[in-house]
Amino acid sequence: MSKLRDLLFRKNENPIVLTTFSGDYTAQNITNMIDHYVELLKNEKLAGKKVGLLIPTIPSYLSLVLAINQLGGTVVPLSWQFRKEDLLSVLSYLNPHIVLTVKEFDHFSFADVFHSWAKDSLEKTVIYESTDCKEWEVKSYGGKERPIETERIDFICCSSGSTGTPKGLVIGAETLNFSIQILTEQNKIQPSDRIFLNAPPNAVFGISALLTGVYNGARVVFPDRFDFPNMIKLMKENNCNKLMSTPSIFKAIYQVAKAINPDVVKQLELVSLTGEMMTEGYAEQFDLMKDCAFFGMYGTSEIGGAMFCDLRKKIEFTFYNGVDHKISDNELLIKSPSAFSYYYLNPELTEAMVTQDGWIHTGDLVQENKAGKFEIIGRKKDIIKKGGQQVIPSEIEQHLSRHKHVKQAVVIGTPHPIFGEQIVAFVVTEGEINKEELFYFCSQSIARYKVPDVIELIDDIPVSQGKIDKISLRKWYEQTRGGVKK
Repeated sequence: MSKLRDLLFRKNENPIVLTTFSGDYTAQNITNMIDHYVELLKNEKLAGKKVGLLIPTIPSYLSLVLAINQLGGTVVPLSWQFRKEDLLSVLSYLNPHIVLTVKEFDHFSFADVFHSWAKDSLEKTVIYESTDCKEWEVKSYGGKERPIETERIDFICCSSGSTGTPKGLVIGAETLNFSIQILTEQNKIQPSDRIFLNAPPNAVFGISALLTGVYNGARVVFPDRFDFPNMIKLMKENNCNKLMSTPSIFKAIYQVAKAINPDVVKQLELVSLTGEMMTEGYAEQFDLMKDCAFFGMYGTSEIGGAMFCDLRKKIEFTFYNGVDHKISDNELLIKSPSAFSYYYLNPELTEAMVTQDGWIHTGDLVQENKAGKFEIIGRKKDIIKKGGQQVIPSEIEQHLSRHKHVKQAVVIGTPHPIFGEQIVAFVVTEGEINKEELFYFCSQSIARYKVPDVIELIDDIPVSQGKIDKISLRKWYEQTRGGVKK
């Protein structure tokens, strides 16, 4: 990745490459910060060591990622949305040798959790903590040496599986080259662009998107906290003309901008979205943006970006050049230069996900249409088996979303003592609507066995790391409703 560092800062057309709530940063600013962190960490002999990063400050985070990789260490990005139990679960699994963390963020003391974990682990650990990512306090904990990795690992990025158990994705720096290439081509990125980016920087897409902007000499405008009014202000001050985010977050940005400064979204030329399923007509709801291009990207943490679609048209996907695919039992399998290597310390899960000849199971059910494009019809693991019938949740979600008073719908299956599973729909409404009307609406258009058994009206759909959090919805339903239709 030291070569990637040189590649990232080869263009000088735009001296400012990054803007956050804390200010503007030129390529030279970032390079100086990288050199500072290399000097800070060089005596740690990072080769083969895992380094946890919990750094909400984007310029410092980016610089540390590049510095650690330059020194041969393994970058382990950690989310500042984590709290104590999340962190302890990831730490006990990934077992980092060194952690760099802010003392506190969003009224939570991360440093206390790291110190407690390091003390209890009885293994040699070094904790760097700071309030400003400039001055660092260092504390070493004694104990037996943690094992050193025998092979070069650039990144271990954590994501949660369907059970909430963390999965460590081993990512090679070389995969980022392909991700940068496809993001550059899809978003037509030029040095003159001002790209508003809102994606978790600890996730694979967030890292790739951040590096893509810097690589192209564009200015990446990256808010380092959720504050929608100030995010709109930041977009205005920087005249952002492109945006990369998730569908639900962009919708919130649009609604706030429409209320306080409509020109911010009117001047957007291109919006690129990923991380969630999108329904037909998604782009048509943004009436101030008739001339803006909307693109959707399909991908996962395991495969990177694989397909794209024009959200102004039917939601049907085209594969990026260089991505191979095949369909087996309606499931999409992928081979891609941006794919992960394996799951850290989990050969059983790796074997279940990756075939012997290198095909990665996506778990998504697809069908190819007459035009040779692909439509996603559901998730293999999300299929609800109710009374011997198979129900695809996305079909019901799309149907509910067609109701004029439904803002968003998410459907899951929960256990049922007679039918095996029942259909539970969580609906966010706008305007006057009740459950009975929604039951009737469904019964008039879809098969009886597909009509939700339960409809829950809620204020917001929970999101975790930019994606709809069905795990939280399932837990909430089981805890509050007993898991069975009431």
